[in-house]
Amino acid sequence: MGAALTEWQIRTIGEDILPASDFLANERNWRIHPKPQQGATEGSLSEVGWVQRVLVNKRTSPEWGADQGIETLVDGHLRITLALRKGDDTPVPVEFVDLTPHEEALILATLDPIAEMAATDRDKLEELLRDVNTGEAALQEMLAELAEKAGIDYTAEPPEDFSEYGEDIDTEYKCPKCNYEWSGKPK
Repeated sequence: MGAALTEWQIRTIGEDILPASDFLANERNWRIHPKPQQGATEGSLSEVGWVQRVLVNKRTSPEWGADQGIETLVDGHLRITLALRKGDDTPVPVEFVDLTPHEEALILATLDPIAEMAATDRDKLEELLRDVNTGEAALQEMLAELAEKAGIDYTAEPPEDFSEYGEDIDTEYKCPKCNYEWSGKPK
């Protein structure tokens, strides 16, 4: 068991942009990524792009034994999987850390669950959702589910840059959760 630190250390040691094929999945990653999460993540990457780096452990400590120096993902497995689907040379922003085996295990076990502990401020979420428009079906479905869980009556409006919208226009897509219908992508 690790000792508590008297000061919070900065564990990041560098950053880069590397091709998707340069990353090695962590053999101890316990998270699986269902289709809706894959779709929402891909939709976010397609609509906005990279806003967060994947996290790679350099593993320089001798405690790693045979695995010393084998750079391994700590966070970002799904984003790497999606980048690889686009092509091995897809550029991926990466942040490097240098953790011992114990520290890496602790981060793998707690990083996502700590984020999941956050509670919802219903009023702020409702206000935020009024400003969110997306042409990505998987993202729209995720937002509708988020609103439903928070007890918010959420009806998506078409993005501002849609050239036209209305009930008389033929639609190509329909969100299975909120029944929002749309055709094509915004111009």
